[in-house]
Amino acid sequence: MSSVELNHANLLSSDSQRTQYPYVTGTSVVALKYKDGILMASDMGGSYGSTLRYKSVERIKPIGKHSLLGASGEISDFQELMRTLDELVLYDNMWDDGNSLGPKEVHNYLTRVMYNRRNKFNPLWNSLVLGGVKNGQKYLGKHDWCSF
Repeated sequence: MSSVELNHANLLSSDSQRTQYPYVTGTSVVALKYKDGILMASDMGGSYGSTLRYKSVERIKPIGKHSLLGASGEISDFQELMRTLDELVLYDNMWDDGNSLGPKEVHNYLTRVMYNRRNKFNPLWNSLVLGGVKNGQKYLGKHDWCSF
């Protein structure tokens, strides 16, 4: 079993639990699709309760060559999701077949992971915005922790 499959199995397993109540959270991610591409922006604050505790939290990260992922909600859940996505991209690159994951494929994967975790009553407490451009096609998608 590859490391991506193991990490994916760990992320979806009911044996391990992550965040049950969000502690360090971030807000405000904005994404726009326009004629020439995708524009994403977010603040860099991490709040502990109602206090701005961390002032330099990066909540927009690149996923492969074609996508950006922005997240609000629990920061530790976002970090765990990023570890899994980094391994997914690495696994995809190991094939060395000239293909790479585009924004639609990454969004589909994220939707399935979030849905699976929610159904096991162990959700990732994030709202996600994914945008990207591949082969001239612009894509913008979102996923809330409580939506399908």
